[in-house]
Amino acid sequence: MSMWNALTAMTVAWVVGSASAGPIVVPLKDTHPLIEWSNCGDTKTQVCPSKNISIEPDPVHPGAMMDIKMFCDAAKETESGTVEAQVFIGSKKLETKEEPYCWTTRCPAKTGERLHELVTFIPNEVPKNIAVTIHFEAKDPEKNVIFCSVVHFKIA
Repeated sequence: MSMWNALTAMTVAWVVGSASAGPIVVPLKDTHPLIEWSNCGDTKTQVCPSKNISIEPDPVHPGAMMDIKMFCDAAKETESGTVEAQVFIGSKKLETKEEPYCWTTRCPAKTGERLHELVTFIPNEVPKNIAVTIHFEAKDPEKNVIFCSVVHFKIA
């Protein structure tokens, strides 16, 4: 599998989970400064802005599955929409992938706590110490932002 295909062959799964409060930008583990996340856009208008994000394994390394979990508290029910993921290696955008929101969730997604999960394989060909950025944005059919998050990490 090529690096291009492996980094962009993402599966987004939406399930109900618990959210814990967190700052807007925070290292995921105090002992590992290579992984950071932030919300993007106006979180006051988003249906379910991220409150916390975790990545396993930490640190991320070639030849392993990577699991990104985004926790949020939804202000309203979401019946449908799209999820877009943009993957960057360094400053170069590899791909933008868009999928229907309801392919991977039981719609409607209820108000309250939610867990957004992305699982992907990091191929052995990915060089160590390379910076990776993944920009996630979900929108409903009226183009209201459900959430917008950016994750930055280096391959260990």
